[in-house]
Amino acid sequence: MSASRWPQRVPALLLLALVAGQARADSSPAADASGGGDLARCADAARRQDGDAVVALCGAVIDSGAASDDDKAHAYANRGTAYLAQADFAHALDDVTRALELKPDIPALYNLRSQVYAAQGDYGDAVADLSQGIKRAPDEALLYSARGDAYEGAGDVEHAVAAHVQAIRVAKCGDGSPLFQAADRVCPQRPAGVA
Repeated sequence: MSASRWPQRVPALLLLALVAGQARADSSPAADASGGGDLARCADAARRQDGDAVVALCGAVIDSGAASDDDKAHAYANRGTAYLAQADFAHALDDVTRALELKPDIPALYNLRSQVYAAQGDYGDAVADLSQGIKRAPDEALLYSARGDAYEGAGDVEHAVAAHVQAIRVAKCGDGSPLFQAADRVCPQRPAGVA
């Protein structure tokens, strides 16, 4: 897989949902410490994929002296995703790294930073970040699949195949995972009409 196709593997909205779901575990953007709802507006702009608004609104949260570490991590992740979509890899890497410094236990942030590394052709660091994410969430099939893509980008076919096989093993049958759209025969088939 080429470096230019890597960011397209996980649509920005899906990645935002992963990051937002993890980052919001401890905080609510509607009740951000800045009092003005800046984080809620930042998150809304991210959902709309309005890159310029994300950069401005999330920057306001980051620059706010009143924002909590949770709010800042969320804002850095959203702004980093916007920078990644704009192919501004230096700013994306800086923001996602800052988010990880604030919230090092969020696996989706490692996945996001791996996307930045891979977009730059740095598959070694992408694999390392995905491995860190897997340590924190060993039941997330998407992380194994992304690690397989990173190995593939590095030209390491053996490890790429092993990572994709592990992704299929970790994914749960019937969980709606996109991994099973191409591997339905791995799961037992249910008769039509049976839930």
